[in-house]
Amino acid sequence: SFVLKTMYRKKRFIFLMMLIFLVLGIVYSSLAKKEYNANAMVLPQISSSKGLSKKYSRIAAMVGLNVGGEESTAIVPTLYPVFINNLYFQRELLQANVKNSKTTDSITYGAYINKYYDEGSIAVIKSYTLGLPGKAINLFKSKSKGPQRNLDSDINTLTEDERKQIGVMLKQIKINFDELDGVINIDVTSYDPILSEQLVKRCEEILQRTIINLSIEKSRNDSEFLERRLLIAQEDYTSKRGALGRFKDRNKYALTSYTKNVEEQLEGEYELSFDIYSQIASQLESVKLQITKDTPIFAIIKPPIVPNESSSLSSVKVLIISLFLGFLLGTFLVVFFAFKPIIVNYVRSELSKA
Repeated sequence: SFVLKTMYRKKRFIFLMMLIFLVLGIVYSSLAKKEYNANAMVLPQISSSKGLSKKYSRIAAMVGLNVGGEESTAIVPTLYPVFINNLYFQRELLQANVKNSKTTDSITYGAYINKYYDEGSIAVIKSYTLGLPGKAINLFKSKSKGPQRNLDSDINTLTEDERKQIGVMLKQIKINFDELDGVINIDVTSYDPILSEQLVKRCEEILQRTIINLSIEKSRNDSEFLERRLLIAQEDYTSKRGALGRFKDRNKYALTSYTKNVEEQLEGEYELSFDIYSQIASQLESVKLQITKDTPIFAIIKPPIVPNESSSLSSVKVLIISLFLGFLLGTFLVVFFAFKPIIVNYVRSELSKA
């Protein structure tokens, strides 16, 4: 055909394009830093149909089980991925100690980013090529500094250091909820294999702690309130019991109507204080049981391990892709310029008719 003949005539040009892309692929594979991926699968407590996987929700519906009949205020697993964007979660993770291959000592994740994080030469090339328009726009923006964070204020602001650290964090850490299986996937991709495994662990721990604290917050506040009320009720109950006992000891042989009335009054106050004390104690025990009930349970289905192999594309795959892209681009250019005169003549004839 015409296309194949044209490609055969211009085969040198196509080979040249493939050679150029091959060189670019070699440069890319030599400059690009290797990435290492670690991940964990966590199965959260299933307390409602919202937290149940689609697979098992369908099975439950088929056999007639109502898994979502009770209203629940628990945080459903579908919301867990949102916590990676929570500022308090981010700050706690940045302050978490992690091990890495750069040093034998554990340092905070934020300190690691400041001291050791480096995206390599490819990132620098991208920033001065594809990212050049953004840099040019930033030159015309106002360089006025934003408000600094005041530790004595209830206003949250981010420092430039924190912005950089959080930006790196969001690139490296991904939290997803698998609706089919009902599990939480925590994925970390970094340039350090040990750091990847450590970040999955720290992220998993902080996520669990955050979810548990939020899930039992109301019950815990109720428990603290009841504990304070129980101390007051206990003091009142002890005081009333002591007053009744002392009165009976002093008036053991007095059988007047007055002493009888006073004794009945003291007994009434004692019984009332005892009832209040018993009710508060019973409510406190119920709240403690509720805390246990509301505390989510997390089963680690797949724990993280230190990756031995890079998750990046191998050099061979990069070269194959480069050759293929060079072939596609060379073929496209050859075909385009071959059909260009035909297209131009057709457009001119149509314009002349008009």
